[in-house]
Amino acid sequence: MTSIPRLSSILKQVFVEDATHLAHELGIIQRTRVFTAVSLLQVLVFGWLQNPQAGSSALARFAGQVGVKVSKQGIEERFTRATADWLLAVLRRGVQALVCAEAVSLPLLSRFEAVYLEDGSTITLPAVLAEVWKGCGGSGAAAALKLTVRWDVRRGGMQGPYLQGGHQHETQSPLREQKMARGSLWIADLGYFGLIWLGELVIKRRRKQLKEEAHRRGKPITAYQWELVQWTIVLTNVAPCRLSGAEAMALMRARWQIELLWKLWKDEGHVDEWRSEKPEHILCEVYAKLLGMLVQHWVLLLSCWDDPHRSLVGASRVIREQVSMLVHGLNGRLPLRKVLALITQAVQGGCSIPYRQDRLSTSHRLVLVTDQCLT
Repeated sequence: MTSIPRLSSILKQVFVEDATHLAHELGIIQRTRVFTAVSLLQVLVFGWLQNPQAGSSALARFAGQVGVKVSKQGIEERFTRATADWLLAVLRRGVQALVCAEAVSLPLLSRFEAVYLEDGSTITLPAVLAEVWKGCGGSGAAAALKLTVRWDVRRGGMQGPYLQGGHQHETQSPLREQKMARGSLWIADLGYFGLIWLGELVIKRRRKQLKEEAHRRGKPITAYQWELVQWTIVLTNVAPCRLSGAEAMALMRARWQIELLWKLWKDEGHVDEWRSEKPEHILCEVYAKLLGMLVQHWVLLLSCWDDPHRSLVGASRVIREQVSMLVHGLNGRLPLRKVLALITQAVQGGCSIPYRQDRLSTSHRLVLVTDQCLT
């Protein structure tokens, strides 16, 4: 279980010790004239975490908070293939630091040791990066980066993001080699075991999609297809005594949470956007932003995971507002533990989703279905 002392230790390990060791190993910092490994990492990761759409000028201004005076050109000179390889190496070290919180108080989830959601998401890259991250080719992208994550929604622990070429299937992820705790529930989609889950989509929307597909293919809709869209099929090896049909449906709706995680990273963190056409810059920006998302997730676990009705979007926005304070904590200008305590208080101030009878959140659905099954 994470705590302020533990997260403080992990941040120092990854952003100071590991960053410095890997920089020397890869030859990133030859001479300490402007940047150290620590200051360069902080400018890139926390500069983009605070402002995901920052250009080189904005990063140069952010560098002042790290205690570095540098020009826009000085920032741009750091976007090299060597820097990208270093950022990727630091990201992989960060992924190894598995951080989790105390199990959230939701009775349905507590029946299992862990409730894993697993999924992948793709970032399309310029074709020039195909030698680094190969895409599907053909009608697909020549270059693409696939991210895979396994997320325990009981304790919040996240395995990943793991990176692989876009042409590789999700089942080739390193997650395939990692064991899950005995007594866990694992939920995934078509790419893993052959089911498509449409979450909140109702039959009307399914039939609309069926019509569009039939029109595109120029084929009529059969009566069998028209009726089939009314069915949702769940395959599970969980015993009926542990999970009712209604509860299984509620848990399948919970799978949408991992889609919201990707949405959070892309819409709020802009991990699939960049402000340059230079390949090296793009790689540096993607890796640094993914590191920022990892730190953001760690702080989310510390600050609001105990609230089952938390808003990840709202909490992430509060965290980005506190980035400058976090940087001062890492640099020793402020006590890091005190900084983490203050950020936790700020996040807890109002990032909970209220009960809405007409549009229930996933957490409220999980509570409601348990109550209904008990009555």
